[in-house]
Amino acid sequence: MSAFSLDTNVLIYAIDPSQGEKHKTAQALLERALNDAWPVALQVLGEFYSATTRKKVLTRADAARTVKLWIELLRPCAVSANGFGHALRYSRRTGAQFWDALILATCAEHSVKRLYTEDIGPQKQALGVALLNPFAGL
Repeated sequence: MSAFSLDTNVLIYAIDPSQGEKHKTAQALLERALNDAWPVALQVLGEFYSATTRKKVLTRADAARTVKLWIELLRPCAVSANGFGHALRYSRRTGAQFWDALILATCAEHSVKRLYTEDIGPQKQALGVALLNPFAGL
């Protein structure tokens, strides 16, 4: 089982060449994820579809095809009711955005130890998941 996963922003940068160095870095991470079938939260795939179609980075058809392919090549993960409760408590306790907390809870439930994300606040770890910014220094 992989100890790594990707957040929505990494997936978006991976398909958007206009993002320059972030695109290259994200593409390399996505390639590793696809080669090793990393787990990915279904919520992340939903956010990817929503963001890329809303911002017109991809058409709805292209975004749907991309998500469908990733579902086949990665290991999609859903959060349980128990994990949902952990996300609620974490969000309430820390002030973190609920949707970010839900991704973290999903990762924690599926033994993901490191989440590549640009959305790192002052914390570097949450719910037992290390938060790694692959774009730091770019």
